[in-house]
Amino acid sequence: MRDSGTVIIKWTMVLIYSALSMIVLTFVLALLVPLAMNPNHYKGQIAALVLEKSGRNLTLDGDVEWELFPNPTITLKEVTLSNASGFRAEPMVRMRRVQGRLTWQQLWRGQWLLQQPVITGLDLLLERDQAGRNNWDGLLNRLQGETATGQGAGDTLPSPIRQATQLLAVLLDRAVTIKDGTVRLCRPAAETSACTVLKNLAFTPPGSKTAAEPALQMHGELQLLEPALHGQLAVRFQSMHAAEANHIQWRNLEMSWRGQVALPPAKEVELSWRSDVNLALDTLRLQMEQVDSHVTVWSEAALFREMNFALRGAAHADVQAGTVQLPQGGLLWRIKSDQLPPAGMAFALQSAMAVDWRQERLELAAMQMIGPAQSRIEGSVHATALLSQPQISAQLTNIRFDPRALLLAMGRSVPAIADPTAMRTGSGSANIDLDGQHLSISAVSLEMDGTHWRGELNWQAAQQSSAPAQVHFQLHGDRWELDRYLPSEWIGPQQSAWISRTLLAPEWLLLEMAPGSLPSIALQGRLEVDELLSMAAPASGLSLQIAMQEHQLQFQPYRIALHNGVLESRVQWDERGAEPTWQIEKRLNGLQMEPLLRVLGNNTSGLTGGLNGLIQLHSQGRQWESWWENLRGSYALTLQDGQWLGVDLTERFREGARQGRESWSAVAEKGGVERRVNTSFTQISGSGRIVAGVLENSDLLLSAPTLQGSGRGSVDLRRGMMDYTLEVESTPPVVAGVTGGQRMILPVRWQGEVQSGKGPVLGPLRTVLPTP
Repeated sequence: MRDSGTVIIKWTMVLIYSALSMIVLTFVLALLVPLAMNPNHYKGQIAALVLEKSGRNLTLDGDVEWELFPNPTITLKEVTLSNASGFRAEPMVRMRRVQGRLTWQQLWRGQWLLQQPVITGLDLLLERDQAGRNNWDGLLNRLQGETATGQGAGDTLPSPIRQATQLLAVLLDRAVTIKDGTVRLCRPAAETSACTVLKNLAFTPPGSKTAAEPALQMHGELQLLEPALHGQLAVRFQSMHAAEANHIQWRNLEMSWRGQVALPPAKEVELSWRSDVNLALDTLRLQMEQVDSHVTVWSEAALFREMNFALRGAAHADVQAGTVQLPQGGLLWRIKSDQLPPAGMAFALQSAMAVDWRQERLELAAMQMIGPAQSRIEGSVHATALLSQPQISAQLTNIRFDPRALLLAMGRSVPAIADPTAMRTGSGSANIDLDGQHLSISAVSLEMDGTHWRGELNWQAAQQSSAPAQVHFQLHGDRWELDRYLPSEWIGPQQSAWISRTLLAPEWLLLEMAPGSLPSIALQGRLEVDELLSMAAPASGLSLQIAMQEHQLQFQPYRIALHNGVLESRVQWDERGAEPTWQIEKRLNGLQMEPLLRVLGNNTSGLTGGLNGLIQLHSQGRQWESWWENLRGSYALTLQDGQWLGVDLTERFREGARQGRESWSAVAEKGGVERRVNTSFTQISGSGRIVAGVLENSDLLLSAPTLQGSGRGSVDLRRGMMDYTLEVESTPPVVAGVTGGQRMILPVRWQGEVQSGKGPVLGPLRTVLPTP
């Protein structure tokens, strides 16, 4: 028994010593073999292996180092790989340092392909020549071996997608890690500075020791030429695997980019994308689930300082057919500008979307767009040739909005208009067609505050850049009650006697827009005025031409057929100076006086006849007060073939001559209001000037069959006060034989408020000797 136990102990010790000897020998070999065997002697074999696998020449300008414990590791320094024939002379690949490991099993079998290589200082040059060949054609297939054929991708994949898939498969299959890399993509004969560059590239495969989590991560600094942009790019996903034959899945695929762009007015863009992706390699059908993407654009334009877009939902793409479908697409965007509240304005678009990028076609079916203040647009959009010759057709079947709420949402104050119930509801519909240089908006139907409008708009770009574009707008519908939308101070108690209701019915609107200037506008329609006591004036024709330039506005001229006459006017507004200035020139031709005086509220002793003349006014200022204070101008008016209502001056002269001067005064004061007789005249004319809002006159002349007169006075246009004196003289046949040939003069005076409706005060008759 003792001998048996001794034998067991001896063999146990032998095994222990043998194991220890093997371990010690392994350590000794790990230390001595690298010293005894110089790996730089094998540069030729390494280059030959690379030439066999890639068909390219490998140059090792640096040292080759290796370690055998715990796993064989090889380090290559200053490595270059030659470019393809027919391309630049410089190497296609430069690597400052390449380190990879081999298993003992690979060494025994003579397999020298590195596992989990780490590449530091990569410089990769990608080129395309004039014939469309790439300097990487065939290289990926040789590096990948039989993998691509085994997956069955074959030639069904388009070249860029196939090559990108192969490259990604190689990097993931070999678990390649890249640090401090640079990738250049150059066009034929392009300078190095004109290449698209991805620098500071870092690529970390899933499961790498340097990865913080089991996900592929790639980031770098991307610089493109067309469109010109420069910024940071990042891509990551948690896993990539073949779910079944010819299918690849990416889980939690994320991409982001932020940088500068040279696409005025945009100056900076940030993009982020996240989704699960399933790619069928044989049919090239792509399914994206749980899509959540965001785009933010910063702009130099004051109107759009910042725009945010968000797309959520699912998407299905057919790469071979070139189509993308979003069955339940949802697009959100927000606009910020200097003219909007800090939070900006938000819009939401819900629609089934279909995009065909080969045909440049877009379809939006069952579209619903919700804007600020619950404004809504429903309809559909069809677009083709978006990038070449856009053709867009949209049917907007339902448009709803609240004008007041929209103004508040845009940071604007609701105007204090005369009717507080106005601007509450609005709705409409329209068809929009854009074909190259022609825009047509037809079947326009608009309803606001119970008023319905129908019209169409056509825009045609000029054939030559120097010619103005043409815009033609036609609008028909109900009469529009202007007074409801005028400022409340214009329709207050003092102004109500001027116009109580004004209705506008436009017939057509024509705009001409020259390059670099604001549009000129021509308007023709009907202007209907309901005056005091519901006495409607005849329907009036309106024609208007508006010329606009920067800080300037001109109505040149506009014409209104009003009260059986014509009013022509020119208006010019100029804001280029410290204070805005305006000028008005009005020409009156046959304008009837009676309805004008009814508007003024003077119905007891008004005037009739046709008014002709010229009025010129100019002023400056930003407020009404300063406008009146600075009001200047001149006028020359003539009233022809009319009557002075409520006064028969000829009969008064006869009565005065019979009863004497003293009794005439009493009769005039007693009967001045009761009698309802008239005085006919041939002409009343006068001219003068306007200073500080006060109209002055000193040459008024009255001509009548039996009377003549002259007068002078002033009217304060700002306060509505007047002080005017007229001396009327009868012709000799009226009082001949009664006064002994003396001239009789009747003074008449108007004093007080213009709108009071009070008649004139008649002074006592006086006689003067005839002029020798």
